[in-house]
Amino acid sequence: MTRARSVQISRTTTGGEMGEMPTTARVDKQWLGNNRRKDEPEWELVSKEINNDNFREFFIGNGYIGQLVPSEGEGSWLIPDLRKHPGWQQAVGGCQVHGFTDRASLMDVPRWAGFRFYDGRSWYSRSNGIHENYAQTLNMKHAYVKTELDWFSQEDQNGIRQKSHMETMMWLSRTNRNLAAIQYEVTPYYDGTITFEDTLDGTMCPEESSDWQTNSFLHGSMSLSAQMGYHRRKIVLLSNLLTPGYGEEIQRIEDTERSRKRTLSMPVENGKTYTITKLVGIYTELDGPDLENQGALMLWYAKRN
Repeated sequence: MTRARSVQISRTTTGGEMGEMPTTARVDKQWLGNNRRKDEPEWELVSKEINNDNFREFFIGNGYIGQLVPSEGEGSWLIPDLRKHPGWQQAVGGCQVHGFTDRASLMDVPRWAGFRFYDGRSWYSRSNGIHENYAQTLNMKHAYVKTELDWFSQEDQNGIRQKSHMETMMWLSRTNRNLAAIQYEVTPYYDGTITFEDTLDGTMCPEESSDWQTNSFLHGSMSLSAQMGYHRRKIVLLSNLLTPGYGEEIQRIEDTERSRKRTLSMPVENGKTYTITKLVGIYTELDGPDLENQGALMLWYAKRN
């Protein structure tokens, strides 16, 4: 994202502080060259530690949507940054949309990036299990974050851990400003069943947000909508799951007052790689009428192409 002027993309590979980032709208080539490892491509920054209190989350955007990417590579684990002024704590969902309220400012919106992985024993996170060969890469030229690691989950009663090799990629489309995606490639080194949890979550949004609604559509899309901001403008988030056909099954859809969650489970074989993609549409009143059907149609088209 070449228009990012904040220090949100300030994660380092050494745990130290970066030099001051340029305040111009263009990322300065000399600044980028001085703040990267010698073995990194020029437009990439890489973190080798999943747990480091000195790091800030990477930040990507497409000029309309901005998104923080936590160490796990997906958005279920975003928490308030206590180093920020309390007035900024509402950004716990990690997602902001430009021009939603006054056509000039960024506004925090419901979290779309929740996409958890369960290996049959425990949920993947930075605080659970053992993490080896970890690398998270921010590509500032193409606006994506890739996270790769070997994860050994909780021990069973015999003290044995299950190993999963995981690659996640989160990106925001530049050709369609309303489209976002998270892709998992998981290689389990065990036979069994794995589960993905797809969440659209508005629980962290301001209390004055109102008229929360959930819905389901043909071809697998689900939605969460609300009225937000001083002008009570409508926002709709939709998600759909792209699965090439692994005998998967949608097991459960669960609604709360401000969220919708569903799980997808599938049988897996030792050493085989499985790819699952979560496609998301984010629409506001600025995108015209009939936002739900606009988004469902866009996701259906994205799945087919």
